[in-house]
Amino acid sequence: MLNERELLPLWAHIPPHITLVTLIATRPPLLIRLALTTLGTYQFYALLSRYTTGGGPMHDYSMGGAIHQYLVALYLFVWLCDPLKEWRYKGEKAAPAKYPLLRRLYYAACIVCNARLIGWSSQVANVPPPTATGSRAEYLWNRFLRLLQCLLYLDLAQSYIRLQPLYPLLGTGEFPTGWRGFVMRFVCVFAWYLSAYASMKLVHIVLSLFCVGTGLFNGKPEEWPMAFGNWSDAYTIRRFWGRTWHQNLRRNFTIAGKALTNALGLKMGTNASAYTQLYVAFAISGFIHVGGDVMLGRQYIGQSMPFFLANAVAITVEDAVIAVGRRWLRFTPQPTKWAMLLGYVWVIAWFYLVAPLHVDMMSCLATSAFYHLHRSFSLAFAHDMSVILVTGGTGLVGKAIEYVIETEPEGSRFGKRPGEKWVFIGSSEADLRNQEQSKKLFEKYKPTHVIHLAALVGGLFINMKRKLDFLRDNILINDNVLHNAHEFGCKKVISCLSTCVYPDKVEYPLDETKIHLGLPHDSNFGYAHAKRLVDVQNHAYKDQYGDNFTSAIPTNVFGPHDNFDLESAHVLPALMHKCYLAKKNGTPFVVWGSGKPLRQFIYSRDLAKLFIWMLREYDDVEPLILSVGEDEEVSIKQAADAVVGAMGFTGEYRFDATKADGQFRKPASNKKLLSLIGDFEFTPFDKALEETVQWFQQNYENARIGKP
Repeated sequence: MLNERELLPLWAHIPPHITLVTLIATRPPLLIRLALTTLGTYQFYALLSRYTTGGGPMHDYSMGGAIHQYLVALYLFVWLCDPLKEWRYKGEKAAPAKYPLLRRLYYAACIVCNARLIGWSSQVANVPPPTATGSRAEYLWNRFLRLLQCLLYLDLAQSYIRLQPLYPLLGTGEFPTGWRGFVMRFVCVFAWYLSAYASMKLVHIVLSLFCVGTGLFNGKPEEWPMAFGNWSDAYTIRRFWGRTWHQNLRRNFTIAGKALTNALGLKMGTNASAYTQLYVAFAISGFIHVGGDVMLGRQYIGQSMPFFLANAVAITVEDAVIAVGRRWLRFTPQPTKWAMLLGYVWVIAWFYLVAPLHVDMMSCLATSAFYHLHRSFSLAFAHDMSVILVTGGTGLVGKAIEYVIETEPEGSRFGKRPGEKWVFIGSSEADLRNQEQSKKLFEKYKPTHVIHLAALVGGLFINMKRKLDFLRDNILINDNVLHNAHEFGCKKVISCLSTCVYPDKVEYPLDETKIHLGLPHDSNFGYAHAKRLVDVQNHAYKDQYGDNFTSAIPTNVFGPHDNFDLESAHVLPALMHKCYLAKKNGTPFVVWGSGKPLRQFIYSRDLAKLFIWMLREYDDVEPLILSVGEDEEVSIKQAADAVVGAMGFTGEYRFDATKADGQFRKPASNKKLLSLIGDFEFTPFDKALEETVQWFQQNYENARIGKP
């Protein structure tokens, strides 16, 4: 997240720029150039990925683009051209490459700081004419007045943006649902671009005041014309980009475009050459703006590119329409006032249509007034930023989800996907029974999705002993999580229930329709009622607010990172720990109960995959059973036998039938799950048990074992 980065120090730009100036001025041998280019690349990307401006996503995006521009210049100036050898400064016949080192360094600095190369033989096209002022003092006064004007524009735009009700959600992936009208969409686009225009113009004016005021770096008034051209020229998209908008990146396009056309053997002045340079220009512009993507975060990399490439396509179509009009409809070379008016409408309509590809990028997909229009264009290119908060993330299922996310191929069905940030939190970070701590947790991470696993859990005997604790604590935890998820606008919440929520006396197999048909078994009285209420709350949030809250009902879960505390563990981890101690101490392995009850066991890593699938594909408020088939029930005796085998235990092994068995069986149907998920393979019980026993033995000292 951006708020985890360090603030960009003022001196941070200096080292990479020194590298660039040094390379231009000295033109070292190939291997040294390669080494210094690599160093410069590292320096630039270190800036982009490590720092934030602290001024919000738009400032970070703009700064990232500015930094990336100099990285592009590094490669162009060092590998595609030799500026001090090929270019001349006006009035000078000799190439700067022939000057002494200090003077070469000065000229190299002038080139690096002079984005439009004004005054050089390679000056970019369509630079606005110099401001008609007399003395240097008049120029400075004129620029000072324009500085005030820019500040007013910037304040106006930023005030509108920041006063939007959803501005505090910037960066959370949320979007407004009520601002979809034509007028508000137009105003929002205008505000963002006015802010960008005023910001860039402001920076240019400040630089011009410094350079002209001091006389440094081509510091003559005529060499510092305005950054932007005349808005009356913007009656085609080509003219908007080529004349009205700033030309600060054009030197990069020109160098790269000409290099490519020469490499392809295309003759200058032909359509092939012209359109090759056109697409190179917008591709490089998109690549430069990807620096802004990088500074916003890895999940945004590449999202700027479609906007710029779309403009190249639009210009191609625009040129074709104009060519047809001139040939068949006898359009005049100089457009009439009506033609220009039509052109202005066309340009405005075009940016109204495609601006979501860029504006939503600058606002971190947060405060766009045309989010849904944006999605129709951009879902093919990018993903929304998602922050998935996993409560109980350090427990059995949370650790399993973390394992799957980290080990499955990125972008796969169960692997991490672009635009996702997973946050796994345990009880040490927040006591979810406490309302204030729960709120602070949501404020800290601003989750867009929640997998709610946190709960006070335990085995049969601890549940029977502490009914009120299990009822009260779990009600508090669940209510705090769901309430904050609603208050913070989470898109989806999946809560974890248990088959103990089902009635004691009910027709088997259990399915999703039978939860509330009677009272749960008395052995799980407190825990079961608290978990039932989650389903009730989900429906209430859905009915009253339309929230996408649902729940999963796994059967008996086991796996690595389970709770092996003999006082509170569930049946399988308790059996593993008892057997381990019996083997270690040479004592009998005693299993409580008759061994006859039947259970469906699901491996935690299989369950993790199902939770990830639900997060992405299941949107029904009705709970969903996550389980192996009902024909895969295992008796407690069979489970104990499997533990004995996996542990290699050869001592005395018996059952204590004086202890309670709990419910005899509660088979659950997974028909609904299988009908929705399609092809899914569960890990065989014996293999999953062997992996868990192996993990427990290897991690015994760090496992949750309580007091042996």
